[in-house]
Amino acid sequence: MNYGKRFVVEPGAKVRLDKIDPGFKDKHDESHKDATPEIQKHVERLAKAQYLLYADGSKSLLVVLQALDAGGKDGVVRHVFTAMNPQGTLVAGFKQPSKVEAAHDFLWRVHLHTPAKGQVVIFNRSHYEDVLVVRVHKMVPKSVWSNRYDSINDFEKMLHDNGTELTSCAVLRWATGRLDWHYIEPGKPVQNAFIESFNSKLRDECLNVEVFFALADVRDKLELWRQDYNQVRPHSALRDSAPAVFAAQWTETAVPGPEPVLARPGKPETGKSLEILT
Repeated sequence: MNYGKRFVVEPGAKVRLDKIDPGFKDKHDESHKDATPEIQKHVERLAKAQYLLYADGSKSLLVVLQALDAGGKDGVVRHVFTAMNPQGTLVAGFKQPSKVEAAHDFLWRVHLHTPAKGQVVIFNRSHYEDVLVVRVHKMVPKSVWSNRYDSINDFEKMLHDNGTELTSCAVLRWATGRLDWHYIEPGKPVQNAFIESFNSKLRDECLNVEVFFALADVRDKLELWRQDYNQVRPHSALRDSAPAVFAAQWTETAVPGPEPVLARPGKPETGKSLEILT
């Protein structure tokens, strides 16, 4: 199978991600254990290729990994780049922009991490966030984010013209059938932009900021964040109202109807306890 021909997106082509199976294995049904010898062979090839890249000093490689949470980005970094010499390999992760980063153009912080000649750099998330997340959250108007596509294309062309090879597909094509990925299965509730947005907020506002001293401390701080998110802070999806205020307004204007049937704790036929979160 020519995976390059099958998966590479030609310039100007339209892509439907929901038509692509993230668990695609083609004819490779072997287990990770059975594939280990082949994996090791290709890992050794990567190590030799990196040495030649560094010794030549005229080219560089930028690998862009863009996916939802639990989409396999960290797995690629851990497994595929195991053999890379740390002196010539860097991983750059892009989270919510800092105040300094936000004060510059959206590509400023990205350009700081692009590879020098002889280097390999892996982007764990990337500048593509600036045409994804900003649309979901309506952080900037369409007149702003729609122009960023051309800026990204020009930026990547400039990198290529200066000796940087970009890839977000070749590594995954190589890994297909050789590594045991744990992708989110299509159709699961977590595989959508709004859940991805929630996960990012929880991570950036709580998990990566707070210092936890004990399990009880973790529970207390998560509960404070949850209450703020679910009750206090405004949400654009609720017309910039706080959830508690929106719920109260909805209750006042709702048309009377039959009383809702609430699930009660117990043991349904599946044998699993039903737990209600409020």
